[in-house]
Amino acid sequence: MKVLVTGTSTFFSARIVQELGRQQAVPTAADSLRWSAGKLSRYCRERLLMPHLGHNPAGYLDAVRNALRRGSYDLLLPTFEESLLLAEYQDELRQSTRLLLPDFETMLAVHCKPILHARCREWGIPSPDTFWPANAADLHRRALQLTYPVLIKLPMANNSIGRTYCANAFTLINEYKRLTASTHLTESERPFVQRYIDGELICTLMLCSRGRKYGEVIYRSLRTLPDQGGTSVHRESIEHPAIEELTSQFAAKTNWSGFVGMDFLVDRQTGIPHLVDVNPRANPAVNLGFMAGVNWTGLIRQLAFDEETTPVAARPGVRSHNVLMDIAWLFEGMQFGPNWWARSCDRLRRLLRPGWTSHGRDLLSCREDWGPTAALGLHGLQTLLRSCVGGAPMGRTVLDDANYNPVTAARLSGRDVTSLLAMLQPNAREAA
Repeated sequence: MKVLVTGTSTFFSARIVQELGRQQAVPTAADSLRWSAGKLSRYCRERLLMPHLGHNPAGYLDAVRNALRRGSYDLLLPTFEESLLLAEYQDELRQSTRLLLPDFETMLAVHCKPILHARCREWGIPSPDTFWPANAADLHRRALQLTYPVLIKLPMANNSIGRTYCANAFTLINEYKRLTASTHLTESERPFVQRYIDGELICTLMLCSRGRKYGEVIYRSLRTLPDQGGTSVHRESIEHPAIEELTSQFAAKTNWSGFVGMDFLVDRQTGIPHLVDVNPRANPAVNLGFMAGVNWTGLIRQLAFDEETTPVAARPGVRSHNVLMDIAWLFEGMQFGPNWWARSCDRLRRLLRPGWTSHGRDLLSCREDWGPTAALGLHGLQTLLRSCVGGAPMGRTVLDDANYNPVTAARLSGRDVTSLLAMLQPNAREAA
C-alpha cells in the first residue's frame, strides 16, 4: 500500500509514518519543512516539500494534485489541519486515490466553535451556553445580562489562542475590543462568549468511517502547552462511559470518516461532560493510542479498503509525554515578567518531579529511528528563537507551518467560505 501522508511536521504524525512503514506500507511524507519529523524517519520512502499551507493553500493543493498524478497512491492520509483543505476538494481528489474524510461543510461547522455549540443543541450533546455577538454594540446590549464568569474565544483558534477569562462585563467589553481591533476580521472570525465551566478537561481521539467509531482513546491532559490549556504534553488514557457514548453520538450525527479529536469539560458539580471543542483531524494522542493498544494504521488500512474491522478502545492507565514539548513548556513559563525567578523555579521543579510516572516518551523512546527526534529538536530550537525574537507564544509558532484557517485561505484565493459559514450558522448567534 502506497500512502501519501500530509502534515508530517508534527511530532505525532511521524509515529504514523513509522507504523505504516513497520506494517509494510510505503509512506511518503509531505509538509512545508525541509527537515521534518516525518521526512527524517527511516521508514519514509519519499519526501515532498510543500508550499506553506497557511500562506499558499492553492499551491499546497496543487502540490497534492501533482503528487497524486505522478505517484499512483493507494491512500491520501491527512494528519493535521490540511484535512480541511483536502476535504473541500475531496470529490476531485477521490478520482485519484482513497481518502477518509467527512464532507467539508460538516468539518467546517464543527471546527467553528459557536456553530458547533448550535449543532450540539440540536443533537442533544451538552455544551456550554454560547453567545456570538454580531458586533460591539450587540455585545454591549447583552454584557450586563450574562452570568459571570465567562470566556471569550476565537471561533477557529487552537492552543487556547485568544481565550480570555472574564469575571465581569467591564473585562468582557475591553477584551472584545482588543480582539476585534483588526480591521481585517470577517464576521465569521469575530470572538464569541461562552459560559465558564469549572471542570476537568477530558480529551479524545477517534477514528471513524461512515459515522461509526472504530478506534478511540479517551484521556486526561496532565500537562498542557500553554499551561492554562492547549496541546497536551503529558496525557493518561482513561475510561469514561458517558464521554464514550457522546463521541459515538457525534460520529453518527455527523457521519464522520477519518480522525477527529474532541475536548470535554466535566463539570465538577454535576459530573456532566460538556463538549467545548472539536478538532477535525488527528492530535497528540496518536502515540498514546498506539501505546494503549489502538493500532491506528492497521485500522486505516482496513477502513480504506472496506475490509472487516473490529472496533477497539484504548486500555486505561497508560501515560505518555513528549520531551521536546516538555522543554517548550518549561521555556514558556520562564519568559521574562513579574515573579520571573519564582515562576522559573516552579516550572523546573514541576518538570523534574511531575507527580506521576510515564510509560513512554513518544519518539524519543525509539532508538532505532532517531531521525524524527533530530528534526523535532531542530524545529523546537527554531520555534524558541522565533518566539523570543517575535514575541509570539510558543504554542502558536510551533505549529506555524501546519495551521490552516479556511476563512483566511478563502480570502487569499478569492473563494467565498464566509457565506457558507453564514449558511451553516442560522442559530449560532443566539445559541445561548
